[in-house]
Amino acid sequence: SKDMLVAQENDLQYSIKKKKVFEWNKDGQHQAVFNWDGHPERRVEYWANDEEDVFHDTEDEMGEDSPSIRSLQMRLKEALKREEQLEQLLVSSHSTAIRLQSTRDETMEEKGRLQRQLEESTREVEAVKKRAESAEAELSLRDEKSAHELEEKFIELQHRYGDMRKKVKTLEAESEEWKRKEDEWKKEKKEWEWN
Repeated sequence: SKDMLVAQENDLQYSIKKKKVFEWNKDGQHQAVFNWDGHPERRVEYWANDEEDVFHDTEDEMGEDSPSIRSLQMRLKEALKREEQLEQLLVSSHSTAIRLQSTRDETMEEKGRLQRQLEESTREVEAVKKRAESAEAELSLRDEKSAHELEEKFIELQHRYGDMRKKVKTLEAESEEWKRKEDEWKKEKKEWEWN
């Protein structure tokens, strides 16, 4: 190495270059940097804690036999960045899951409300139908108008009944779609956790 060995003790070694003392552990990992006042045996004031200053051109300053601190730093920064991205993704996924659950709950509530309306309309249809059947047996000419009105109301209720059946089917389809999305999200969440 083009660095001059300064000292070695307790599994630590020190090398000197450009008036800086570089401290290494036994595995060759960088520990710290100190000012050098010209006395190799003397470790003086802690020099810096600024990455850019301390590790500037580390591969050149620390010799060909030294590990690439810059490479290790880059890998560490990438790992931290990846971890931050994963955390953001998990937060976003959690928010999406909450939103999906909320939407699904609202859909189920709407489905229940329409189901109750449908049952109420069904009872109305049956009641009007019975009234129409009962009235039809004893209608006279003067009651034709009433019979016609009852028939129109019966037809109207049948249309309402049909519309509500369509809405219920639509909500059932939406509920299945939300369930499918929720299952996909759970599967993706497991894959994120594995990675």
